[in-house]
Amino acid sequence: RFLMARALVLLLLAGLALPAAGLGPKKSRPSKEEARLLECTVCEEATKQFYRQAEAKKKAGAKLGEVELGELAEKICEPFTDEGEWITHLDLVERDGLLAMDEQPAVGRCGVECQTIALACAESFGEAAL
Repeated sequence: RFLMARALVLLLLAGLALPAAGLGPKKSRPSKEEARLLECTVCEEATKQFYRQAEAKKKAGAKLGEVELGELAEKICEPFTDEGEWITHLDLVERDGLLAMDEQPAVGRCGVECQTIALACAESFGEAAL
């Protein structure tokens, strides 16, 4: 049992070391070209999300000063935060020859599409928030 536990610990440590050494799963790279095409649409959705989330925090009794709204604006385009989770509910589709976003009922894996939407968000909404 001791050897088994020790082997398990070593495997866990190795698993933690692999991503740090750049040997783990590779992060998806966003499409810069598609991000440019989506900036207006994504900025519009990010603005709606910002408003909804600010209103929800306000209704919950949270303080919403300049600092809190600034923090929300910084996190709204990050899909791995609670504030940016909305991005993981979107898929990119072609509609009438144009690139569009489709909302999905469940959280999806954050691959190329998710990273592309996050980039478009950061490029448009992120700059506007500054």
